[in-house]
Amino acid sequence: MRANRKNSIRTWGARLWTAWDLPGRISRGRAGLARAWQAWRADPRGHLARPFRRLGRALPRLRCREGAVVLVVGGLLATLSVWAWVQPPKHYSETEERGLAWYLDPKWEDLADGSFAGDFAQHTQDQFPLRDSFRTVKGLSALKLLGQKDLDHLYQAGTYLAQMEYPLRPEMLDHAAKKIQWVYDTYLAGTDVTCYLSMIPGKNAYLAEEYGYPSLDYGELFQYMRAHTPPMEYVDITDLLSLEDYYNTDSHWRQEKILDVAQRLAGAMGAEIDGPEAYHVQRLARPFTGRDAIQMALTMAWEDLYYLTSPTLDQCLVAVYDQGGRPQRKKVYEVASGHLNYPYVLFLSGSKGLVTVKNLQAPMDKNLILFRDSYGSSLAPLLASGYRTITLVDLRYLSSDQLDQYIDFEDQDVLFLYSTLLLNNSLSMR
Repeated sequence: MRANRKNSIRTWGARLWTAWDLPGRISRGRAGLARAWQAWRADPRGHLARPFRRLGRALPRLRCREGAVVLVVGGLLATLSVWAWVQPPKHYSETEERGLAWYLDPKWEDLADGSFAGDFAQHTQDQFPLRDSFRTVKGLSALKLLGQKDLDHLYQAGTYLAQMEYPLRPEMLDHAAKKIQWVYDTYLAGTDVTCYLSMIPGKNAYLAEEYGYPSLDYGELFQYMRAHTPPMEYVDITDLLSLEDYYNTDSHWRQEKILDVAQRLAGAMGAEIDGPEAYHVQRLARPFTGRDAIQMALTMAWEDLYYLTSPTLDQCLVAVYDQGGRPQRKKVYEVASGHLNYPYVLFLSGSKGLVTVKNLQAPMDKNLILFRDSYGSSLAPLLASGYRTITLVDLRYLSSDQLDQYIDFEDQDVLFLYSTLLLNNSLSMR
């Protein structure tokens, strides 16, 4: 048996030796090694580079690599798609301070008129998983990695974020001036009210030129508005402001920094208000991330927000009017809103069409109508000690032809206080 096995192994070995031509293969292998050795000795550098050139030509033809890329990308898209449909829809974005689109029930009418595609596209954009994280990566990549000077007209200068105010738009200034003129002619002309005008330079005025960004001619803007608005006393506050009076990540001024501004405005209007010693500085428990940082998706905790309290402000009554003209009782500082939303809204509930602040302990029966933008929300509490009633009017949210339904314009001071940001983009004034 063993002899037969040996013979069979030898027979199969001989057949394989002959079929595979092993002697020839060994001989050709030796010759190839000899030629490779000679080539190496003749040109070592070129011999080393040749395999890499061959590998480079072969890579595009490697199906395994293409398959791996397809699997990775396809798996990522499939995961995000399933995630987008499984997660509950979000109705509001706190970081962007806006409502989010969400799609519930497709109807045949939507498919027929073509609106389904637009609604669905908006839904997928707003409900995309990790949307805020991707926006943050985009903002950091654009500014830090790619070295862009600005992102959607927002830029970083040192520790400050700011929005470019450029160019000067005469048509916008003209619209704002005509709106102020219309209010004056309709409600104020011929009455015993005293009118005042003041303007707030944007933070860009203190940053742009130093860091090489375009900037407005603020002197020309102030001169234009004074020349095209009704004759009223102008109160200049620009010399009281500096870069440190603004938030690092927001366009608004800091309330704790503008006590001197409130004193000048009150003094020009003949009102006596509390001095700095009457106030106590309070810090909002939540770190403040301003609107400039939110728009750039840089939503890390940047700075603190402070607000000023006093015995006078503690007893003030605040009413915020809704769209139906119904007053709602509020506080001077809605700290809870500052925790749940954009923190600056804690000042008199943010930008509202009509707000009244009543000081029942005012030393004189003196009233003020403040036509304002969002900057007025943090200034008005500092004027409250000098007035029985302060009525704040924001023409972005309350149409000017409805003012006489809510306001008695007799025997009041009237202050038009607007920032250059609004004046140079005034189409929202109604």
